[in-house]
Amino acid sequence: MERKIVYTNHLLSRIEFRAIPKKLPEEIYSQADAYYFDLATTLFIAVKSISRGKTKKKFAVAFSIHDDIVYLITVHPLKKGQEENRVNSGRWQKTKEKI
Repeated sequence: MERKIVYTNHLLSRIEFRAIPKKLPEEIYSQADAYYFDLATTLFIAVKSISRGKTKKKFAVAFSIHDDIVYLITVHPLKKGQEENRVNSGRWQKTKEKI
């Protein structure tokens, strides 16, 4: 069963501010390369490499799940090494599969 996906107002403002295609956060959530639980924020994180033009960049979407509804909270490009640093520090705990 597919969960309902809700874009928060904050996510919508980030999409506009960063000129990110509106469907990209849902794509990142649905087709992520990796899923994590962030111990600092108690949110889930989906990470996916995205090709934009000639460049490839990793993006992260923070989300929560309540009553079987996925709330996409924010989206942002990751800095080089940011994913690895958060995993190595123990802040991001890898989950086994899509949440």
